[in-house]
Amino acid sequence: MWRPDKVTGVSTPPGADDPPRRERTPLTLDLRSELIAEPSAASKRSGSIRNSAASTNVERRIANQIKELQKQLEVQRVQQALGKVSQEKATRSTRLLIVANRLPVSLSRLPSGDWNADLSSGGLVSALMGLRDIQMTWVGWPGREVPEAEQADVSDQLARLLQCVPVYLDSKTADLYYDGFCNNVLWPLLHYVPLSSLGTALREGEWKAYCEANAHFADVICSLAEEDDMIWIHDYHLMLV
Repeated sequence: MWRPDKVTGVSTPPGADDPPRRERTPLTLDLRSELIAEPSAASKRSGSIRNSAASTNVERRIANQIKELQKQLEVQRVQQALGKVSQEKATRSTRLLIVANRLPVSLSRLPSGDWNADLSSGGLVSALMGLRDIQMTWVGWPGREVPEAEQADVSDQLARLLQCVPVYLDSKTADLYYDGFCNNVLWPLLHYVPLSSLGTALREGEWKAYCEANAHFADVICSLAEEDDMIWIHDYHLMLV
């Protein structure tokens, strides 16, 4: 309310005698500029996490690339090693040792008393003769008993004829081994023919001859075989070799 002045009677508005008030300047905060100028701790942590994740992804990509390069290098090493082995093998022909009960030859005596060897006809021999780049050596019994003093000459003749290496057996061992155990025991058993139906009895001498003959074959093979040779052993006559 207005009241009259006591001295002058002039009325003055209330608050006229109060000391002048200082004019206040409004305070404003530019949050955008503050955030740009100095990021908060939370934003710092968030940025650090993002940077760390990005760095981890880069490291993973580099590690994967290194592993891939290592695989490629290993493949190249293997290919080079195989290439060297192939070149070494190409410089020498592969040798095949064909081991069978009988050599593919017919051995006979001439009227002069000398031995004569002729190449026998056969499907296996004819088929293998057509192979190239393979050195074939035949190992087997020549089909006749050859006296020990004449064996060197017969071996030379067989080697010149068809690269044949004989396994010499005496007549008794050859008979018990081939006609006895092989034909009278093994052949019927392997063709589902019971021995009882043939009246065949297993004789110990035939079994010993079979073992002895197989041992002779094994000795000859071991004396011939070299590294990287292929050894082809035929049929039931040589199951112990």
